[in-house]
Amino acid sequence: MKKVAAIDMGSNAIRLALATIKGNEDYFIFDRVRTPLRLGTEAFSTGIFSKETIQKMVSTFKEYKKRMDIDGVEEHRIVATSAFRNGSNSKELSDLVFKESGLLIEQIEGTVEAEMIRKAVSTKLSLEGKDWLLIDIGGGSVELSIFIKGIYMESISLPLGTVRLMQNINEGNDFNELINEYGPSMNRLLEKYTAEVKHFRVIGTGGNFRRLLKLKRRILPRGRGDRIYPDEIIPLLKIVEREDISQRMKKFNLREDAADVIIPALYLIDNIISRTKVKKIYTPDVGLIDSLFIEMCKR
Repeated sequence: MKKVAAIDMGSNAIRLALATIKGNEDYFIFDRVRTPLRLGTEAFSTGIFSKETIQKMVSTFKEYKKRMDIDGVEEHRIVATSAFRNGSNSKELSDLVFKESGLLIEQIEGTVEAEMIRKAVSTKLSLEGKDWLLIDIGGGSVELSIFIKGIYMESISLPLGTVRLMQNINEGNDFNELINEYGPSMNRLLEKYTAEVKHFRVIGTGGNFRRLLKLKRRILPRGRGDRIYPDEIIPLLKIVEREDISQRMKKFNLREDAADVIIPALYLIDNIISRTKVKKIYTPDVGLIDSLFIEMCKR
């Protein structure tokens, strides 16, 4: 069996996963490492990564490389998304990472990210014959993809990630006000299919959807089950929003870098699904890392 590694360099954290490949689309993740490094804070404010951030990044990748060598990794792939794209000195950062660790960072666009997530989801959940709206929420962007009768139609990528929203809210804006700036783009996408779709089933990917399901199970009276329903979002938002970050961490078992972004995530989810007819929300545990492993399996 071949050992491989995948790294997702997001706006809120860097994630390393180690896996063994058994065959086509058959892999087993045997270890994960998450480093809380919020690149989006600088990327979405000053647009440049500080020397301190670059040094932390280099140190992180050097540690990842050691880990990969110890475990005998034969192949790896690293992808960077919205925050990295926003940094004016991202090439300087990637060049230094490569010089110090030998690891090459690959920048991907939002549309490519949406396609990768779509492929990963299709291995976990049958899309056949149903109408789906896939929502992938990251720290820097959100990707929306449409499937009609299980057939992929189109995607859009919008700069509405949770870290980006947090950055702008500190400047005195309202979450819904910020989200509504991109309302016309979302409406144009969804209204194309309104006449032929009775209702969408939503597939939610990204850490905040998984947290949302955990919050539902912990807080709501009918919180069991593996689905989320549209009328549950606002009650959850009201309960979580009235607690400060330290209380959210304690009462809802959230990390600090998740306890703040869960609020804009809930606003974003509610805003998107309120624009169309949604039956329920599924939260398969897949992401960019799974897509990278699937591609390595096929090779």
